[in-house]
Amino acid sequence: MNNNSDISLKIVVVGDTGNGKSSLIWRFCEGTFPNAEQSNITVLNSIKSKAIQFGKKQLVIKFHDTAGQERFRTISRSFYSSTDIIILTYDASVQASFEHVSLWYNEIQRYSNNPKLYIALASTKSDLPAVVDSTLGQKLADEKKIPFFETSSLNNEGVDDLLQHVIKGAGEKIYTEENWNRFKVRNEKDHTASRKPTQMSSINTNNNNNNNNTEPKKSSFCIIL
Repeated sequence: MNNNSDISLKIVVVGDTGNGKSSLIWRFCEGTFPNAEQSNITVLNSIKSKAIQFGKKQLVIKFHDTAGQERFRTISRSFYSSTDIIILTYDASVQASFEHVSLWYNEIQRYSNNPKLYIALASTKSDLPAVVDSTLGQKLADEKKIPFFETSSLNNEGVDDLLQHVIKGAGEKIYTEENWNRFKVRNEKDHTASRKPTQMSSINTNNNNNNNNTEPKKSSFCIIL
């Protein structure tokens, strides 16, 4: 557990290459849709962290992006072993992406040894013309007995609902002493106007070896690890 937090959860986002996983994580963390440079930062730094105030405690969510590993089917057992939440994604505009969901689900079942693992299914890119009807996603989720969400990182649709649901669901399993009914993910639209741009920053801790004496900018909202 993070020494600076009272509660910590690890989220892994999996699915085919091109599903928009990095964009989803960026939207989770930063509340915006990433440009090309920001998407590249997410790929190069496959862990992003979001801090949420939860009553008198701080909840730190660490998002892990597979960062292209899925292209070579190199996601290992260790990647899943310490995970609390897995968001299984498919691109609603690509039929093959949906057809591969069961393969991903079977891999999760094979490699994860966490009896309290919380899994959710999310379709991405709902802003594009759908090839896969949402009823098929819901039917598959019902078969696997997991929740289903339609999302668009571009339009910020369904993203907060997804994050709220998985954190609350996992929290109720793992941190049973907490009152998760009072947990609420702050909607970026609700507080953007009141938050100065400089209050949110992302830092690449891979650059710790630089020689300047300036302390890295910190944010209670999101950092790149």
